Amino acid sequence: MRNRNLEQPERIRVESMLIVVFTRQLSSMLTSSVPILQSLETLSEQPEDPVFGEVIDSCADKLQQGVSFSAAISRFPLIFPPIYQTMVQIGERTGSLDESLSRLALWLERDVALRQRIRGALTYPGFVIVLASLMALTVFYTIMPTFVSIFEDMQVELPIITQIMLGLTRALRNPPAVLCMLAAAMAAWTAFQGWRKSPSGSLQFYRLCKSIPLIGSMLVFGGVARYCSAMEALLVSGTTLTSALRMAGNACGDPLLQADSAAMVQSVSDGNLLAEHLSKRDDIYPSTLRGMLSIGEETSTLPEMFGRTATYYELEMNFKVEALGAALEPLMLGVVALVVATVILSIFLPLYSSLGQLA
Repeated sequence: MRNRNLEQPERIRVESMLIVVFTRQLSSMLTSSVPILQSLETLSEQPEDPVFGEVIDSCADKLQQGVSFSAAISRFPLIFPPIYQTMVQIGERTGSLDESLSRLALWLERDVALRQRIRGALTYPGFVIVLASLMALTVFYTIMPTFVSIFEDMQVELPIITQIMLGLTRALRNPPAVLCMLAAAMAAWTAFQGWRKSPSGSLQFYRLCKSIPLIGSMLVFGGVARYCSAMEALLVSGTTLTSALRMAGNACGDPLLQADSAAMVQSVSDGNLLAEHLSKRDDIYPSTLRGMLSIGEETSTLPEMFGRTATYYELEMNFKVEALGAALEPLMLGVVALVVATVILSIFLPLYSSLGQLA
C-alpha cells in the first residue's frame, strides 16, 4: 500500500465520472463476494487520476484500523457528499452495502448525465460569443488601423458608428488603456462571482436565469429531476423522509429548492403532508410534481412516484435542450452577422459619403 499524506482532504476534488465508475466497480466486486478491503486495494490503482487513487488507498488504510467505510469516506466531503455517506452508512447497517452502492451508482450516473446535458446546452452560446469577440478583436488590430489614417486624411464628418469603431480601435491599440480595461473586467468578474456565490446573490441570479425563455424552464426541469432522483435513491435506501428532503435539497443544484428545504422539513416534522407544503409554494414546485407526490402519499408509494417524476422531468428537460439548441443556432449566427455588418458599415458609410461629395 502507498502511504502518502493527503493534505487538506476536505478540499480534494475529482471528476464526477471517476466517482461513478468507482462506485459501480466497488458494487460489482462486493456483489461477487470480494472483501471490501481487497476491493479498495484493487481500485486504488487509478491511472486516470493518481490523487483519487491515494484517496481510495487512504480509505483502505482506515478500514484496516477498524474504521467503517462510511466514516473513512467522510474525510473527503467534496468527493463523497453527505448523500453518498448516508447511503453507504445505511448499507453498512442493513448488511446490503453492495445494493446501496448499486443504487448510488445509478443515481450518480443519472445526475452526471443531467448536468452534462445542461452544461452542453449552455456551452454553445458562450462559444459563439467568444468567437464573435475574437473576430472583432482581429478586425480592430488588423483592418481598422488602416482605415483610421484614411478617415483622418479625408476630413469629413464621420457617422457615429464609425466614431465608436475608431475609438475602440485606438483604445485597443493603446497598452495602458488595454490594461485598464482588463483590470476593470477582472474586478467586475470577481465582484460578480462573489455576489453569485452568496446566498442572496445565488437566489437572485437563479431567478434571473429562470426568466429567460427556454433556459429558465430547462434549469427548473433539470433541478427538479435531480431532486426527485436523489429522493428516490435515498428513500429506497431506507433514509427517513426528513433527512432525505434535507439532503436532496442540497444535492439538486437548485438554489430555490435548497432554500426551501428547511421549511419543508419543518412542515413535514409538524405532521403536514408533503403535498400540502408544495401546494403553498407553486412558484417553486411545478404542478406535475405536486400531483405525483400527492398520489404517492395517498397510495404509500412515495419513492416510486419520486422515480417516475424524475424520469418525466428528465424527458422534459431533454426536449427543452433540443429546443434551445434549435433556437440558439440562428440567434448566434445572427450575433456573428451583426458584428460583421457593424464593422462593414463603420468602414463603408464614410467612404460612400466621401464619394458622394466628389460627385
